[in-house]
Amino acid sequence: MSRSDWPDRFWSIGFEGRTFLTEDEWKAYLRRPPVRRGYIEFQKIRGKAQGAICVVCKLTGSDSNPLQAAHRINALNGVRYFGLTPDFLDNPKRLVWAHRQKCNRKVELGFSETMAYMRRNGIKELPAFLPKTVRSAWNAFGQGSRR
Repeated sequence: MSRSDWPDRFWSIGFEGRTFLTEDEWKAYLRRPPVRRGYIEFQKIRGKAQGAICVVCKLTGSDSNPLQAAHRINALNGVRYFGLTPDFLDNPKRLVWAHRQKCNRKVELGFSETMAYMRRNGIKELPAFLPKTVRSAWNAFGQGSRR
């Protein structure tokens, strides 16, 4: 058999524009982290890193410390804690150029900052299947932001 003997693709790619995973998708990603591919669409929109500037230090990339498409919401934590789809996390609006070393971590939002970002972007509630500690923090954060 050759590689061309594989049947036509029968699955769909992506999450149909959904913000959140289903409970089954979320549980699967807890066992195996998602593949991060946001850089592909990001590069289509913003071009390659050559000549780009890091949002943190305002310098260009180098051979020893290249620029990369960096997630504002950490991809792994966004899935684990908030059940966000990789499509939501990989959206070019949520990626920036940052140096692979040091600067990348500086652009990532923390837990509270991520909740604030999500609320600013119109997300009003989280899926019910997420852990109680996350949903409680979300609710407390929401109440505190209304004062």
